Amino acid sequence: MMTMTQSDSTRYYARNLNEVSAEHVNLLFKNRHAMVSEIVLKPGEKLPPHRGGQRVYYALTNFETKLSRGKQFICGYWHPGSVHWHQEDVHTLENIGDTEAKFLVFSRKYSLLPEVILDRSSYFAEVVPDFAHIRVENEFVRVTEVTLPAGEELPEHIGLGRLIYSLTDYEVFYESNKMEAANHSIKEGSIYWHGTDRYVVRNIGKTMAHFFIVAFKK
Repeated sequence: MMTMTQSDSTRYYARNLNEVSAEHVNLLFKNRHAMVSEIVLKPGEKLPPHRGGQRVYYALTNFETKLSRGKQFICGYWHPGSVHWHQEDVHTLENIGDTEAKFLVFSRKYSLLPEVILDRSSYFAEVVPDFAHIRVENEFVRVTEVTLPAGEELPEHIGLGRLIYSLTDYEVFYESNKMEAANHSIKEGSIYWHGTDRYVVRNIGKTMAHFFIVAFKK
């Protein structure tokens, strides 16, 4: 019989989530920098041990989970809009409540991003605090929720390499030093990637533009 050490066991279970639990995971977006997955777990269902990279969780429903790392575990209650950051690790995740768990995982991949020298304009949540709210920030990521009313704009600023997830339908004008100025009609649930740029975005529609930005610092 083979004896497996803790480090051996970690390596053995370090498999990609999308490969080991396809029935629970829907890959929504993927490029060389990042990926977005939708996870759905019914009460009592559990994701098998797998490696999770640096990632942001965004809850879509109310639910309770148990996240286990070896002998350690964390239980938590989630509600729509809950946001959490996790470092790279090997873990399992179980729905311990009585409602369906549905959430998004924004994961960083391993390709290098360009270094960026930021100025105050990059912190647009400080410039337009009525429209933008930083939900999570650390040395790896900045997560910002934006609610931009019709006719309003985010002033020109530096944007890091980032994922954008649309929470409503809306229309915007977008102009940057990397893209030609254009109007865009965005649907709820759309996911976009933008590389590092200096840009401005204006809500040209009649409804609130509500979206979620996961910007990676490294």
